Amino acid sequence: MKDKPFAGVGLNNWGIKINPPYPYCEYRYENKRIAKDFKEGIVETSYLLVGAECGFPALAAFLAWLGYYYVAACKLVKKLRRTELFYIPVGIVGGLSAVYLQSTLEWVMKQQVNFIQMMMLFAALSILFKYCQKFASGEVEVSA
Repeated sequence: MKDKPFAGVGLNNWGIKINPPYPYCEYRYENKRIAKDFKEGIVETSYLLVGAECGFPALAAFLAWLGYYYVAACKLVKKLRRTELFYIPVGIVGGLSAVYLQSTLEWVMKQQVNFIQMMMLFAALSILFKYCQKFASGEVEVSA
């Protein structure tokens, strides 16, 4: 991210750039390489991977996008606290907390199944927000 802070090395290019002949891996090969055709793997966090591939502006946008849904889920916990729907946003807050924290250690958000499930949680939050808007306007009743 220090080398190309604005644009990064390109989407999905980190796996290429971490290997020779690129300079991002030179410190690893000062003494001896494991094998002539050895390739380094991607062992980055989701956040650092986005920053390295897309730059700081994309990382900021990514964090804002994730933060929006986290804050939305927390607000829904408060809005729905005395309803039958209370445990849905509570579960989503817990799930997002786990995914966001685990993504500081590895790139779980780039795994297809995890990403699809996260999008389903975001969709559920959107539906709950629409429901809360209808409830506030008196269109829908919620039992306590």
